[in-house]
Amino acid sequence: MPMTSELLLGLLAGAALSAVSLGGLALTVRMLPRSSHPGLLVVASFAVRATIVVAAFVLLARESLPAFAIGFGLFVSARFVTVWLGTRTPTTVTGE
Repeated sequence: MPMTSELLLGLLAGAALSAVSLGGLALTVRMLPRSSHPGLLVVASFAVRATIVVAAFVLLARESLPAFAIGFGLFVSARFVTVWLGTRTPTTVTGE
């Protein structure tokens, strides 16, 4: 596979898997207050998201190791950025 194709495949896979994983997590968190079995919801959501992500990365690694490395790097980076954005405190603007 040409290097450009590997780069594109890795970027697309990493972005798509990040969106699926983080979007599923956000959906789960929004559904928790209305759930009659919140523990089951959390466990089931994790199991589905983890299965999708692991299966996709296994398929990607079989296709191309450079694409896997790029995709996995983007996936992990997206998770770190999302956590960082979610935990930082907003700054207040003071008028002078």
